[in-house]
Amino acid sequence: MPELFNIVILHDQNLDVRLCKRFAWDEISGRITSIEFADNKDYNKIFANTLTEHVLIPAFVNGHTHIGDSCLPDGATGLTLEQGFFRPHGFKYVELAKQSKQQLIDSMCDIMKYMLSTGTIMHWDFREQGIDGLHLIRQAEKQAIGIKSIVLSQFDQSPFVDLTDSSQALPEKSKSELETLWNLKDNEAAADGFSESTMNDLTDRAWITIREMSKQYNNKLRAIHCLESDSYRSVSLARTGGRQSDLQRAFELYDPDIVVHLTEATQEDIDVIIQQQRSDDCLRHRIFVVCPRANATLGLKLPPIHALLTKGINLMLGTDNVMLNQPNMLAEMDFAYRLCKSQSGDNTHDPKAILCMATTINSYPTIYGKNEKGGIYENGPADFVLLDFSAKHLARTRNLMATIVTRLDPRYILATVHKGQTMFGMLP
Repeated sequence: MPELFNIVILHDQNLDVRLCKRFAWDEISGRITSIEFADNKDYNKIFANTLTEHVLIPAFVNGHTHIGDSCLPDGATGLTLEQGFFRPHGFKYVELAKQSKQQLIDSMCDIMKYMLSTGTIMHWDFREQGIDGLHLIRQAEKQAIGIKSIVLSQFDQSPFVDLTDSSQALPEKSKSELETLWNLKDNEAAADGFSESTMNDLTDRAWITIREMSKQYNNKLRAIHCLESDSYRSVSLARTGGRQSDLQRAFELYDPDIVVHLTEATQEDIDVIIQQQRSDDCLRHRIFVVCPRANATLGLKLPPIHALLTKGINLMLGTDNVMLNQPNMLAEMDFAYRLCKSQSGDNTHDPKAILCMATTINSYPTIYGKNEKGGIYENGPADFVLLDFSAKHLARTRNLMATIVTRLDPRYILATVHKGQTMFGMLP
């Protein structure tokens, strides 16, 4: 049974900064077996007093990726959202079609290994290319070893040519594709859910069909981009006679578990989210994912993180397309924290909220149900990252939480542990 001694840990859901005499876990069960504290002090502002060089934090979970375009880094430079990413003629879809299967597998495998090296043990991927795309990412996942891909598959081809009639049924071919994605004989290889680019890509009737089908397949996850650009809202309003934004249609027709972006979210939109969150079943953990670095790279508005946090919205961080960003949650936290500070003007804004958005704490209830908490606690999942704080500029910190959120890069990650197994680096 592996053990660590004299380390600082961020404990439980509240991320209390505690000095730990002994920390142990079971590699077989993948659970934390023992945490022995040295005392009852909070060491966030007196880290130097601990006389330790090691800090243990919950592992990172990347709430939104498109790793299929890992083979096209910075390929969208100078392109708009529509030019770069909309199908069928967007740069991403045209270029992906030119790559061999092995090129796609290799590039995804490489980026998964990179994610492990930056402390990420799980990512939620909007996966293009239908059934072939699913098989490719599962092959890459097997080769990378250690990172969990939550695959939210997309139709290979758009089911509709003309969307003027919102009552059009989802074609039988598309239903069959969904059933195949969700019902592979090897259940671990099946898709974990469904994603589509926008609510404007399918008819109202099709969205309802997908919602009901997902429930028949053991409540497969439903995910969607919403309010990423003004066109998402304006097209939806035009189709509904000015009644509903794409976000409102998503709640009514599709009932998504995961909503991504919200860059255009207004106070009215936030009120809609609050109302929806209040009406959710107590066992449900609907999550909203923001990707500020990707939005900035595309020249879009930035998500109102401060306003969303202030209203108690369940938030996660994602890095979006690898074509735009390296999937580095350390960099995403740093950017998100500074953005949130700028939006709030509040000098006492707590960096802890940003760390929760980036780790197992905010994400695990959506994937595993509310009975499985993320974070570091006895009998909890042994999913954590060991940080090296031996560098003097880190050891002198006067606020450990802020330093973790804003001053780290991958060279300070000693080890990434997932389900009790060391998947990157070495433990001391």
